[in-house]
Amino acid sequence: MGKLKVRERLTDTLTWAASSSVKVNLPRDGLITEMTFHVALTLSAAAVIQPDGPYRIIESFKIEGDGGRSFFGMSGEQMGRLWNLVNKYDYPGAAFVNEDGLNSGTATMHIFWVFHPGSNPRDPFDMSAVIPAQDLSTLTAEWQTTANSVCDDTATISSATGYIDICKVTGVPTPKGIMTPLSSGLKLPHDANYSDYQKKIDVPTGAYLRRIVMLVQDATATRPVRSDTKVTGVSLELPKASTTILKQRWQATQLAGQLYAGGGAVQDFHTADTFTTRTVVHAGCAVIDLRPYDHPLFGLNLTNMQTGDVKLGLTIENYASGDDTIIFWDQLQPWNK
Repeated sequence: MGKLKVRERLTDTLTWAASSSVKVNLPRDGLITEMTFHVALTLSAAAVIQPDGPYRIIESFKIEGDGGRSFFGMSGEQMGRLWNLVNKYDYPGAAFVNEDGLNSGTATMHIFWVFHPGSNPRDPFDMSAVIPAQDLSTLTAEWQTTANSVCDDTATISSATGYIDICKVTGVPTPKGIMTPLSSGLKLPHDANYSDYQKKIDVPTGAYLRRIVMLVQDATATRPVRSDTKVTGVSLELPKASTTILKQRWQATQLAGQLYAGGGAVQDFHTADTFTTRTVVHAGCAVIDLRPYDHPLFGLNLTNMQTGDVKLGLTIENYASGDDTIIFWDQLQPWNK
């Protein structure tokens, strides 16, 4: 039949259980260009949802192929929050949760996340980067869940079911050197205050780095909440070349990421019990998009660099035990199998 674009609903579902892991096989035909993860969530009683409450049900989510090769590694802490924030930058104006069930007890609410490996999220069959499923002998998606009390102080999770939709292109050979996603997460505990970008973190190398996404947490309360007062400056440096690519205050970093993404109205749990649609810079979250600095689709070319060649610098203030920054490295790597 030749080239065909297909949107497929997996028949296998992922059944939630508190603080556990559930895995499903993904189709291994064609080239996967997008995945949507949909969770139908039911609470035990009427609830005053805490900040980012529904999104906390994902502790981590990963897609792995042969030999544990990571195509998507959203790992850290309650990473459904950071994944949702990435989606809000990629799809400004879109709603990723319906409000049914927030204050009505046992009603089911529906929450959505999108993983789009390419650089044009508006095209579900964008082939600027793909998961080469047809070249793999194994391909799985794994959801690590959180405790049943993460959404609210009183209401618990009664049940949840995860559904996966896949967009793929079939009937074509895998283009030599096509980009594939290679992403990972890092949870960085704060250990002190640091002035002038002096907290240095090794940036992963050996691939293209498209974006750095950060979620800064004040973790001193019952549950960690996003905060704009803990990290106040961000830099990206090449120490061996004595070069600084980026150095700016935290709020300027937030704005730059939103301007590149196009801005727009977003839905946000910006306080404990208020769910709104408005234009907002997400507290505690910043996206450093590196496509303007190098390749317009793939970002900063770090393929020939080694560990230690690139450093992320943070200015950390108002340190308290339990604070941390979660970092998502959005990388791409050519596929030459």
